[in-house]
Amino acid sequence: MNEMLPDRFDDITADDILRLVADKVAEHKTLEYKATLSVSILRQSRRLYGCWPIKGAFSQPLKAKATATATAM
Repeated sequence: MNEMLPDRFDDITADDILRLVADKVAEHKTLEYKATLSVSILRQSRRLYGCWPIKGAFSQPLKAKATATATAM
């Protein structure tokens, strides 16, 4: 079938949702999108920052701690 949902939210029925899930349209669209990507996130990081990203819990940037002068303002 490969049909998307009707335009208006009020027009969507339970049968529409079941048909969409059974047809796996969303999964197909995701796979199409991923196929258009030429570079993975890891390779993109390598290209932009010159190094591979660190994996693990501490790979996220740390939030700056507020200083006493910054909180007083």
